[in-house]
Amino acid sequence: IPLNSTNVIVVSEGYHRVYNWTDFYVFADDKSNEPWAYSGERKLCSALMHAVDEDPRMACLLTNHGEVSYDYELLTILDDAGYTVVYMDLYKDPIPATCDLIISYNPNTDLIVESDGLSAISEVEILDKFLAEDGHSFFVFLENGTPKLPNFESYIQEWGIETKYDTNSTTGVSYRYMVQDTSASLTSDGYTIYSHAADAENTRFVDPANEYVIFGNATALSVTGEGFTAKQDGTYVGTKNGRTRTLYPLYRSSENTSHWANGQQIAQGSCILMSLTEQTNETGGASYVGVMSSVHFATRTYLQSAVYDNGDVLLSLFEEIGGRTAPVGLTIKPFASYDISTVTTAQMLRWTTVLVLIPTVTTLAVAAVVLIKRRRA
Repeated sequence: IPLNSTNVIVVSEGYHRVYNWTDFYVFADDKSNEPWAYSGERKLCSALMHAVDEDPRMACLLTNHGEVSYDYELLTILDDAGYTVVYMDLYKDPIPATCDLIISYNPNTDLIVESDGLSAISEVEILDKFLAEDGHSFFVFLENGTPKLPNFESYIQEWGIETKYDTNSTTGVSYRYMVQDTSASLTSDGYTIYSHAADAENTRFVDPANEYVIFGNATALSVTGEGFTAKQDGTYVGTKNGRTRTLYPLYRSSENTSHWANGQQIAQGSCILMSLTEQTNETGGASYVGVMSSVHFATRTYLQSAVYDNGDVLLSLFEEIGGRTAPVGLTIKPFASYDISTVTTAQMLRWTTVLVLIPTVTTLAVAAVVLIKRRRA
């Protein structure tokens, strides 16, 4: 690797990482040369954590279900959380021994199962075997535009969560719910909504201080109708193969939420936007399945923000489920704006004249009116 004087190199026994200076700053996009914020604290902290980690972990991003990434910011968050990121075909590739986390981000084709008659290999069985081991997790990011994926959706139902559809009684076509909430939205159309942590029990996984967690173009999630019982603490409990599964609805929309399908409003009321299900394994440890209702949740716009808490939410989740410290709270530092220094001398004189004259003229006009009224009186 060619090195220069602006590189930062972190070295430990059996580990080294070379960073470019650009890795410590935030840019508007991949083509921009002008940074707008500093992110060196989180990046350097993450590098040191990697260097001293005696048990390195890996995150595998699936590639064989038409997964589509809008940008690469999720990879940065995973790196900051201490993961080495690799791409994997779940159908063809063996899961690496050091893999703790598997992510299907924006899938567009379904899981392969043996019952489809297409193959003797079942990706569901592969996932079940992976999640039978403590500390392992599987996350899937869906959205309003995700096509219907029966095997994916059947699988997450076994973990207590399902996606909502409206089926046309004439054609039999099912349309995924689209979530709209104009009372808690960043946009006038109501489709980019923010949410708070749903229940007190969820504070184990997410910080209730995270006030603005953004879900764009979200679809509605709900607790599956069978097998899971509501508890007083806001969780839902079910069993699978003798193992207890506890569903945590981490984030919900407000009661003002409207649900649309095929251009019509179908229902109204709160829905789950993010869930995490914890499975208690035979060893007494746990594994996890997380479902996100929004692909945009993990895009550059919200993960890089110094205002929205999406990045810290993911770091907190990865810290809790992975049992490792993550650099939570080390937010980016936006640069101050010095635009006023670019004002020319002529512009300054012009604005100074305007700001001096307007109050003076206004005062004289008001005084003249008062004086005229007094004389007439």
